[in-house]
Amino acid sequence: MGNKNFTKVLGNASVSTGVFFSNMRDSNEQEISGPLIGRPIYVGLGYSLFRVLRFNAGAVLTSTDVNSSVEDITLYPFVGFSAESSLWLGLRK
Repeated sequence: MGNKNFTKVLGNASVSTGVFFSNMRDSNEQEISGPLIGRPIYVGLGYSLFRVLRFNAGAVLTSTDVNSSVEDITLYPFVGFSAESSLWLGLRK
């Protein structure tokens, strides 16, 4: 992707992935976790607009235990915007 033709379009794009710090609970007090490592996992694609605003789209993979032998795995899509800023502290040795 280091080619100039790709950089013009994808130079502002980023891929992010992560794991939630803790599991969640739904309105019925049932625990929502993840199927692979016991925590919900997310993956997303971001595109920077105007150097301050980032458009994000991706999905979160979750699981809930229906009973002792059945696990309900769900993929939740998400779309959103985030604000970004650069911070320079100017610290020197």
